[in-house]
Order: sequence, then C-alpha cells, then structure tokens
Amino acid sequence: MQHGNNNLAKERRILRAIKHAKEDSEKPSSDADKKRRQTYHCSCHVYIPDSEEGLNDQINLMLSELQELKKKQKPIIASEEQVWKDLKEAEKVVCLLQKQLQGINKKKRELYAYILDIRKQRERETSEIYSISPFPLLGRVLVPTH
Repeated sequence: MQHGNNNLAKERRILRAIKHAKEDSEKPSSDADKKRRQTYHCSCHVYIPDSEEGLNDQINLMLSELQELKKKQKPIIASEEQVWKDLKEAEKVVCLLQKQLQGINKKKRELYAYILDIRKQRERETSEIYSISPFPLLGRVLVPTH
C-alpha cells in the first residue's frame, strides 16, 4: 500500500525512529548532564551554586540588585502619587464648576421666564393701546351742514 511517496512500513520505521530520538533526548545522558539540570533553576534562569559561600554571594548579589531597583522605583512612585493628588484636585475643581454651571443655568432659566413675562405684558399693553382709537371720528363720514 502506497502512502505518498513512501510505503506504510517505511513510514512506520521513520515514526519509531523519531519516537526513540525524543525519548533519548528527554533522558539525561550523563552524570554531568544530571548535575547541570539539578543546579539550573528553570523558573528564574539562575544557576544555584553548590557551596554555602556561593549561595551567600548569590543572595548578596540579588539583594544589591533589589536595592538598585527600589532606588530606581522611588521617583516613579513619587510621581505617581503626585499625579493622583493632582487628579483629586482636578476632580474637586470640576465638581465646583459643575455646581456653578447649575446655578448659572438656573439664573438663565429665570431670566428667560422674566423676559417672556415682559414680552407678554408689552403685547397686552400694545393691544390695548391699538384697540382704543386715538381718533374716534376718523371712521365716520362727516356731512357738511350749510
């Protein structure tokens, strides 16, 4: 039975060879390889020394690196705190401005209502003025008498 260019038996031999190669690569091949794998910590990529003195040196090195990182982080933290303070002040100003805007809008509504009342009053007065004729005889025809 042909499967592609190779027959099925040949493909099975190739798959078995690949499987054996994977198993061999996963197994430590020597004592030195085993030791290397034991002293290498995978999660932080740090070689762990075998002696107590080496461990102390490693700890001191890590502590000094931590101190340097803390020094670098201080100005960032300070600026972040300042930004938060500025944000709180800005929020207070925005709240105050919103209250002022509400007061201004209320006064504006009151003034518009007042203007509307004045216009209505003026319209009534003008309609009363024009309803009373200043010339009562103007609409009548006068016949001259001799």
